[in-house]
Amino acid sequence: MSQIASIIRSLAGHPSSVLKVCEVTSLDRGARTIDCQPLDETAPILGASLQADSGGTQGMTLYPKVGSLVIVGLVEGTPLGAVLLADELDELNVQIGDQQISITREGIILNEGKLGGIIKIADLTSKINTLEREFNTLKQILTSWTPVPQDGGASLKGSVASWAGRQLQLTRQSDYEDTKVKH
Repeated sequence: MSQIASIIRSLAGHPSSVLKVCEVTSLDRGARTIDCQPLDETAPILGASLQADSGGTQGMTLYPKVGSLVIVGLVEGTPLGAVLLADELDELNVQIGDQQISITREGIILNEGKLGGIIKIADLTSKINTLEREFNTLKQILTSWTPVPQDGGASLKGSVASWAGRQLQLTRQSDYEDTKVKH
């Protein structure tokens, strides 16, 4: 059956492809290529593309870790190779239109991460609840206060004094920000 497939490929003018398991020896992020050494000890594969369109910015790009294993697809009769799979990554980038996600050991970055870390909603809710409780306490104090004629506000001051003496802790961005996911 494989002889028939080869004959059909040659008649159709389609070159066959070869898959090689290789160890990554170098990574060029700018060119989006790797150099790797096949485990079958054949000649090194130089400039294997990490993306279908090595000059493009759209799609998915795997950045394998130097020393990791990859599967490289080669088009027979040409020096062209492309990384198909990797067992360990330094980074993964996906770009679809103007939407981008980058995943590294440090975390996840959405659309360049210029807006900072993503909110830890439980922590933010706790902070907001603290403010709401304080505000409700003040409302309760004010609604239960009865004006005393000609005391110059002393009774109001006495009612509010204990509440006003408790200072709220100032919120820091780190109290509710997850810095491992940036958007």
